[in-house]
Amino acid sequence: MGILFVILSIAIGVTAPPLPTTAADGAAVLEFYTAHRSGFMFGNFLGMLALIPAIPMYTYTAYRIRLAEGAEGWLWLMSLFAGLIAHAVGMVDLAIYQVASLQTTPELAKLANDLGAMCFAAIFPALTGCAWAVSIASLTVGGFGRWTGISGVIVGLVCLVVSFGALWPDGVLAVPGPATGGAFLLYIAWTSAMAAEIAWRPANRK
Repeated sequence: MGILFVILSIAIGVTAPPLPTTAADGAAVLEFYTAHRSGFMFGNFLGMLALIPAIPMYTYTAYRIRLAEGAEGWLWLMSLFAGLIAHAVGMVDLAIYQVASLQTTPELAKLANDLGAMCFAAIFPALTGCAWAVSIASLTVGGFGRWTGISGVIVGLVCLVVSFGALWPDGVLAVPGPATGGAFLLYIAWTSAMAAEIAWRPANRK
């Protein structure tokens, strides 16, 4: 399930060109969606389908941490809820972008695009919480290997930094832009490695 989630998530970037940032004017936004509507909507739909394997993946991730923590643990809850919250916001974000692609006026196209951009920025704090919960568990009680814990700390920090694009959307952290796109791909790469560990390394029971 984890590998399928990764494949569908990557498919979003493969099937859709770079999105307009919040710095783009309404005419440019409308021109983008008019030119790329079909491919963009298909890529977004694949992103929505990614939620199907994401649910069992995050559930099993929490299960592994729960086994490692024992009865008094709480990090499994943090990892589960943070991951599911991130994907719930992501689902809303994809739906908003679908609406943006259907608009016929510059004003409405820009409004929907900017709303989608801010929702995309809002995903990253939840991804930070998920990455750090898995990292803390991996480095303290187990559940995953130490490399997962160490790399997860870095991934979570990067996600936290790019979330500030919600405050400075027109600079180096423009949303969506190279920084946020790179951070998202970094998280997906980390998740893919974690999915491989799930497939090949048995869970540890405390």
